[in-house]
Amino acid sequence: MHLHDERGTSPPPDAVSALWPTQPASAGAAVSPSFATLVSRHLSTARGRGFDDNVGKHLAAPNFDLPPANLWFAACSKLYDELVATPAGSAFSKPLASLCSALDSDTRFSEARCAKVLPMAVSAYQEGLPARYSLDFHNRKV
Repeated sequence: MHLHDERGTSPPPDAVSALWPTQPASAGAAVSPSFATLVSRHLSTARGRGFDDNVGKHLAAPNFDLPPANLWFAACSKLYDELVATPAGSAFSKPLASLCSALDSDTRFSEARCAKVLPMAVSAYQEGLPARYSLDFHNRKV
């Protein structure tokens, strides 16, 4: 099974088989759930009875399944290829930039604050600065 995206690349075969198995497990063999099955179970629980997230006196055990390590690594590899290793000119770059902008409010706040304060800091540093000075003078000034 080979899946191709808009970029014309295909994920590694082991990732494809782990994430989208095409052959049913033989009778009596241990069944390793696919990533899609794992996500589907969590979504069904979330949409149905929901998760017991109360922080009250009676805490319930968390209701999450952990996938096998090979499935986890295959899913992470696929996500990395799609989200991080996306070429700048691809069809994914604009929606991904929009998503990052919407989710990265801390960075935007920090950049705005630094842009406002940096000129004042440089001005305070340069106040009374001689034409030539030593490293010790610089370190004391900073």
